[in-house]
Amino acid sequence: MKGIFKENKIRIRVNQLFGWGVTGFVVVMLGVFLVAGTTYASWVEEENGIKYLQEDGQYAVGFEDIEEKRYYFDSEGHLVTGKFYVEKEGAYYYSDETGALQYGVIQTEEYFFITDEMGRIRTGFVEHDGARYYFNGIGEVVTGWFQYEDDWYYADYTGVVQTGFVTVDGYRYYLNEMGKRVEDTVLELEGVTYIFNSDGSVDENATMLYPVIVYLNEIRSENGLSELSWHSELTTCAILRSAQFVDGFLVEMPIEDILINRGVICKRGYELAYGGTEDYNIDMLLQHMKQDTNLRGILSNAEISDVGLGIYEKDNIYYYSIIFAEEIAEK
Repeated sequence: MKGIFKENKIRIRVNQLFGWGVTGFVVVMLGVFLVAGTTYASWVEEENGIKYLQEDGQYAVGFEDIEEKRYYFDSEGHLVTGKFYVEKEGAYYYSDETGALQYGVIQTEEYFFITDEMGRIRTGFVEHDGARYYFNGIGEVVTGWFQYEDDWYYADYTGVVQTGFVTVDGYRYYLNEMGKRVEDTVLELEGVTYIFNSDGSVDENATMLYPVIVYLNEIRSENGLSELSWHSELTTCAILRSAQFVDGFLVEMPIEDILINRGVICKRGYELAYGGTEDYNIDMLLQHMKQDTNLRGILSNAEISDVGLGIYEKDNIYYYSIIFAEEIAEK
């Protein structure tokens, strides 16, 4: 048998690359073997990294299938490990410490990826094991609030996209069955009518007092009058006023002056106060409102167009303020 051997004394990390169970390094004679016209491929370790010498005598570049595993070599022929980007493919990939390309779910202390059947790290929404995740443009799982197109979503600390009610920084939000945050709307859920602000948070004051505005407008309808508008600035005043009732229900100045101090200018204002006792809930409030002749008189006033509702609780004692206004001046 004739053979030509080109000597190269190169260290091979045998145990890492081939799994022979040999520890340490061995010094072998490697190179291009020509035995009866046949060339053999081999792994080569150089100072700057590991390469793969192909049967044609050229170092592998790009993807290479070797012994039923796939590897990726950079433009200089060095074996790539960890997360890497292939510009030609427009995708990220991940190889383990041996350089073997990984597929499916990849979870390490540092990373959590999900790939397709080609090993490309997926981006966007991904369903896995009964949960939904969102991966950004570089394949990283997103947590917390994130925006996709025109909608907002929320993922917990593990990256699972949430649905239903969530509490974030003390505020409640509702995410529909697709995880989209509902905003600036009124929505009935499990028999409760919720009011959602423009940022998606539950308006707790408005939600709790929603049955009150419904009752007020029922009376207006009975009187043949237009419904009252739930005025945001009047509501702010009512919330502040309800908190002041903790110190008593004395009126220090006309309600019009109180509203002016809060930036609300109107022709005339009216305020009704309720509560002040323990466990004074909405049902008790509605019961007393139905018995209040002063309220009936206010609701029969056709010049009234806006209302603000406020509630405050301290030591399980509830205080309510209802403020009506005639002809609020536009700012």
